[in-house]
Amino acid sequence: MKTKNLYIWIFQIFAVIFLLIGISSNLLLNNGYELFLFENTCLYFVYQIGYLLFLITEFVMFIVLTIKKKKLLFLIGNIILLPLLLIQGFAADFAVYAEATTKLYSYENFDADIVISSRSLLLSGNSTIYEKTDSILIHKIARADGDDGYAPLKDESNFKVTVDDKKITYIYYFDGYSLSDESMEVIVLKYDDGHFKQIA
Repeated sequence: MKTKNLYIWIFQIFAVIFLLIGISSNLLLNNGYELFLFENTCLYFVYQIGYLLFLITEFVMFIVLTIKKKKLLFLIGNIILLPLLLIQGFAADFAVYAEATTKLYSYENFDADIVISSRSLLLSGNSTIYEKTDSILIHKIARADGDDGYAPLKDESNFKVTVDDKKITYIYYFDGYSLSDESMEVIVLKYDDGHFKQIA
């Protein structure tokens, strides 16, 4: 096998691996799963990195082939386009995680733990509740949306939690400041057969 063909095969193998990482991460996200590592949710980051590395690998392959074929104009186009794609990808990723916090809650009454991931970006804010068992994969069971960039379950002082043998109840205000009945929301998680399920 010629050296040039070997390079192509190596680049393509890595590109396919990175693409599969991106696709599988996206499928998990769309089905309500997250990756919980080092006290943070990071599956979206893995998804972004997978696709970015796929793009980088493909562009590097094209640049190597362009240099070998001595097509300078095509090489300049690739060198300009690649940084633009990288900046766009990382900017989108950092925007999502700019104001993200994740907290783990364990209760003696239940074998499963609760993970609450809160994100705020401009006028959008939300808190997602996940169930965590023994796996690093956690599953979404509820979501609380806020107003004006407010994440309802981010700060323990802004919501109330009651726990009994069979359920967890969260009482919060979606705007974070009016504390009125109109803005009050309730999430009830019922614990049954080792798992939580939202019932209200």
